[in-house]
Amino acid sequence: GLAGAFSEGDLVQEFFNRLLEAITKHKGTEFGEPFIRNVISRNLHHFARLKSEWRAGVGLAPRSGRHKDPHANPEVRTLLRVYADHELHYRRPGRSLDDRDVNDFDRGINSLRDTKLQKWI
Repeated sequence: GLAGAFSEGDLVQEFFNRLLEAITKHKGTEFGEPFIRNVISRNLHHFARLKSEWRAGVGLAPRSGRHKDPHANPEVRTLLRVYADHELHYRRPGRSLDDRDVNDFDRGINSLRDTKLQKWI
C-alpha cells in the first residue's frame, strides 16, 4: 500500500491481511519475499473470489437459514390454499383438534389468580 494510507480498523484490509497471512503460513514464506509481494499480494481479491467459487461449486456455500419453499405439486398447492382459506392453522373457539383440547390460556390465568398473583397484589 501507500505510505500513510493505512486506516486502522479497515475491515477489507484486515480481511486481505488474514488471507495473505494464511497463504504465507501455508507456503512457509515471508511477507517480504518478491513473489509474495509482487504476485500474491496484488491478486488477493482473485484468490478470495476463487475460494468462494470453489466452495460453492462443491456444495459448501453458506446456507441461507431460510426454510425451503413448499413443494410445488398442484395438489399440495391446492390443499395449502384450502387450509389458508379456512384458517385451519389457527385455534378458534369451538374448534378442537381432539377431545382432549384444553384452553391453556384460561387454565394459566386461573392458576396465576389462585397462587402467585395473590403474592404480588
